[in-house]
Amino acid sequence: MNERKFFQSAAILTITNGLLRLTDIWYRGYLCTHLGTAAMGLYQLNLSVFVLGVSLSAAGASFCTTRMVAEHGNDRRIIRKCLCFSLLISCSACLLFELLAPLFGPLLSGSLPLRILAIGLPFISVCACLKGCFLAEGKSGVPAVAEVVEQGATIGLGILFLDDFSSSITAVMTASTTAEAVGCIFIIFCYLKKMPHHKTCPAPIPSFCQIAAIGLPVLGGAGLRSFLFSVENLLIPRGLSSFCSREEALSQYGLVQGMMMPILVFPCTILSSATLLLIPELARSNSHGQPKRIRRITTKAFCLTSCFSFVCAALMAAFSSQLCQLFYKSQDAAVLVRIMVPLIPLLYLDSVVDGMLKGLNQQKYSLCCNLVDAVFRVCWCFFLIPILGLKGYLLLLFCSELLNSSLSISKLLNTADIEISPLWILTPASGAVLLYFFLSL
Repeated sequence: MNERKFFQSAAILTITNGLLRLTDIWYRGYLCTHLGTAAMGLYQLNLSVFVLGVSLSAAGASFCTTRMVAEHGNDRRIIRKCLCFSLLISCSACLLFELLAPLFGPLLSGSLPLRILAIGLPFISVCACLKGCFLAEGKSGVPAVAEVVEQGATIGLGILFLDDFSSSITAVMTASTTAEAVGCIFIIFCYLKKMPHHKTCPAPIPSFCQIAAIGLPVLGGAGLRSFLFSVENLLIPRGLSSFCSREEALSQYGLVQGMMMPILVFPCTILSSATLLLIPELARSNSHGQPKRIRRITTKAFCLTSCFSFVCAALMAAFSSQLCQLFYKSQDAAVLVRIMVPLIPLLYLDSVVDGMLKGLNQQKYSLCCNLVDAVFRVCWCFFLIPILGLKGYLLLLFCSELLNSSLSISKLLNTADIEISPLWILTPASGAVLLYFFLSL
């Protein structure tokens, strides 16, 4: 993919993902206003458990398809094998969630919402697989429109179902699953229409075992990390309840995960869009043995991410109150946003570096980093949050991100053979401080 096409695709994904994040934050504000922060915490807690199923269904499928199409071309036989691999995993995950959902009932105030969400896992896997194919071909428009369709269906059906269901959480989860089916149907239709002809790659196509060998490390890493993430999120309200009632603990949890974090990560939309496109670019360069191109791409990505993240940190610190009032009609999360602003550069750099490592065939190392981080977080939640409360929860976010980003960045420097200049960090950091003081006048 040439640079012009790359930036066009990145621009499409950025604009679309930005709109999606904005509407998601608005939707969360709508739910929080109508349901309360305790219900918002319960909603987020269900999603934090369900993220395990999403990771199993989508992570390996998307990465496998992107890598295979980038390296071997868009051959229908490859796509079919990737689809079979992803459906096998997602259907197994769906069955597992349906069987184990009653065990989570006491922690989630009922098992029905989780069982409803599990039905959508096969739809998620098919969407992830076909989106990976489009992204590898540089056709980012279709995945972008598919995301818009799914998000629109989620919000529209969620607002509609809130009046028709006795349980608000069940209504929201039903809307989410129905929207995933709508998005799946849409992207299948687009794939058949946009890529109707069978393409045959000149080289022998990878076998199912080879595809699985690429996808399973990512799948295993994402799945195990998501499992530990789910355990962590179940432990957080338990730990916070040592200082207050369960309802208040859910309110604090909803405030951090449901309101503060979406504000912090919203600007990362731009970076996540570029990272999706960097993976096939780095995979091609790595498979063709182009170390100079790899160094050029990784250096540019690191420098631009550093500059962008520090500017976002300054803007967040200056306008946190206005943002929370705009989306949530509340100032409750504004103080937390200002406290967590120093986390933004690490958070954004870690996201981009993790994607670049996957493109350089370092997904196994990325798996190890994520597992170390996840085990650290679970231990912290189990032992320290019951002692430190909300302060311990916020401190965990800092320590965890510092650990994960340092491990990932050090590996990228060795793999891509680049060196970090102190100016890459000090210059944008100084500019961010000046920008914050200027905006605060």
